[in-house]
Amino acid sequence: MKKLVKSLFPAQVRWLQSRRLMWRHYRVTGEYELRELPRYVRRNAVSVDVGGNIGVYTFHLGRLSRKVITFEPNPDYVSQIKALGVRNGEIEQVALSEQAGEAELRIPALEGGEAPGMASLSEMAVPDGACLRTIHVRMARLDDYSLSPVGFIKIDVEGFEESVLAGAMETIRRERPNLLIEIEERHNPGGLERIRQRLADLNYKGYFFLDGSQRPIAEFDLARHQDPANLQDAAFHNRRALPYINNFLFVA
Repeated sequence: MKKLVKSLFPAQVRWLQSRRLMWRHYRVTGEYELRELPRYVRRNAVSVDVGGNIGVYTFHLGRLSRKVITFEPNPDYVSQIKALGVRNGEIEQVALSEQAGEAELRIPALEGGEAPGMASLSEMAVPDGACLRTIHVRMARLDDYSLSPVGFIKIDVEGFEESVLAGAMETIRRERPNLLIEIEERHNPGGLERIRQRLADLNYKGYFFLDGSQRPIAEFDLARHQDPANLQDAAFHNRRALPYINNFLFVA
């Protein structure tokens, strides 16, 4: 029967499977921060997903917000996000930066294949020796979209987060959204402290999540909480079990 249904309704089956995957990420295997979204996403405002990937955050921000706008430069991921059918979603196939223009999205090699989920505009994050191929992409500034009201911004761009923030500061100052930013020392040395200070100057308070609890960013210990030894490949199938902290919440 299952084979018959798949043969008769392939598109509908793929849609259902993709949505089940989104909920599995939320409930079981995905980043813990997904479970905290209802506390920090403003339902009557726009949410922004910078670095949409396969659409996990886009999917859940869509159900929690008035509207979600996703910025994702990789056309393959854009197709996957569109297939989720987020009714209040809008997708911009563009990479956000501190300036408009064009750039090369660098996709690294991984175990004989490629890792598009780790692609970056940063040469430090994906150096030439690790880069398998590039995609020519358009760049834009978030501020140039003049979005309002904005209640939440998630940024996951593999080491390019400071450039994204530089092009979003007018929006952040005006709208005061809560921010969830992936920041890793291996991709952007010193980035966490620079971003923390930049946002502290705007009276933002920083936090991270550990063992199911929210901790002040002052308790973050780089050597312990971002130990590269804890990046076991097997754990990527269950991100919630990975003892590695790379997401930081900044609350206005």
